[in-house]
Amino acid sequence: MKNLTKLTLQSKMLIKSMMISNIVAAVLTIGIYRGAFMSGQLAASDTVIESIVSKELLESAASVVIVAIDDKTVQELGRIGDWPRRYYAQVVDRISDGFARQIVIDVLFAESNADDGMVTDALTRFLNVSPGDMQKAQPTLNRRSVILPIIGIPDREKTAISEVPVVYLRSLSPTQAYLRASSAVGSTLLMPDSDGVVRRSPALVRIGDQVVPSLGLAALVAYHNPDDRAYERARDGSGILAAGRLIPTDEFLNLAIGFGGPPSRADGRRSNVFAVVRFIDVMNGLVEPSLFRDKSVFIGTLDATGVGDEFPVPTSPGHGMMAGVEAQATIFSTIQAGRFFTEQQRWVTAFIVWFFCVVSGLVIYRFKILLSVLIFVAIGVLYTVGALLYCAVAYDPRGIPIPNLFYPPWALLVVFIAEVVFASPNARLFVSYDRNS
Repeated sequence: MKNLTKLTLQSKMLIKSMMISNIVAAVLTIGIYRGAFMSGQLAASDTVIESIVSKELLESAASVVIVAIDDKTVQELGRIGDWPRRYYAQVVDRISDGFARQIVIDVLFAESNADDGMVTDALTRFLNVSPGDMQKAQPTLNRRSVILPIIGIPDREKTAISEVPVVYLRSLSPTQAYLRASSAVGSTLLMPDSDGVVRRSPALVRIGDQVVPSLGLAALVAYHNPDDRAYERARDGSGILAAGRLIPTDEFLNLAIGFGGPPSRADGRRSNVFAVVRFIDVMNGLVEPSLFRDKSVFIGTLDATGVGDEFPVPTSPGHGMMAGVEAQATIFSTIQAGRFFTEQQRWVTAFIVWFFCVVSGLVIYRFKILLSVLIFVAIGVLYTVGALLYCAVAYDPRGIPIPNLFYPPWALLVVFIAEVVFASPNARLFVSYDRNS
């Protein structure tokens, strides 16, 4: 009779423990599907991204050189909008002398200027490869291209952010003279998340009747094939087809950007992901032209105080914001590396949460509190390490889902607290049931 009573008590405790575990799992699942604690989830994903620097991404970054219009350049040449545009022509010629494959200018020439002829002539010279240059540079030089920016103008009543792709009815674009001297245009739009951090970029936007790729995507496509202008949405909605590959996106055609390190600086510090040289140094011939050989050269503001074209990114903490031109270069290197990350599907996260909750309930029911804590810590550490290893070694052309590092650990913690408070008698704070007595 005594054993039967104890068995009945243990059964009730087990049932109560499982009820609490499932209630917690249900509440967390609702949070998952309603997007609760999104900032915490995004921060956890940032931890994964910061911990993983893929070899492919760094190798791809080696194809890029950024010519930075920085504070030193502004001090010597004057305010960006005031200096003669012929300076750009001089820089283009210097880059051309180094046999670069591509020039991407993240500076908008939306208004005519007296020096425009000099700049467009320099761009045309860059594009029209002479037989002598072709012989010197070997076969890569015949792929030259020039990419210029275009900016969609937001209109609260007419801009369709919810449509796919995002629709802008008006834009700021380069003058016709510059368009004639270019190979393609690209949108500079970046998409901050709810916490203001840029992790994504619309791969395509619609400006008027024209579908425009992001500046980084347009550069990547032209870098490999200047004559290819096809951008097609995958039939299964998993992304877009361009440059002979699938580029994974979310349902709104947003591409997850793979950041290989902290924002770069114009002083050429070792932590820079990309090679960075100053605009003024290139213009004055202080940069060895061979640095540009067969590279995609991005020109734009970086480390320029007060310009405003800077954004917080996942790798910004402790390093400052990232310049827009580097964000576009990062899009280029992300796509070229072919190593994409995507958000873990919600049902997968919910399944893991339910599993952790049930296991937690069984652990806290069966073992002493101290041992239960050690088991929970071990489960959390193993899950985190496993998630990081998975992201480091896994490969999926459709994108590697980043395991959710927010909800599963919280499932362990909340179930533990709830079980101790509501399911365990005071004696079980220090002892477990002796099933043999």
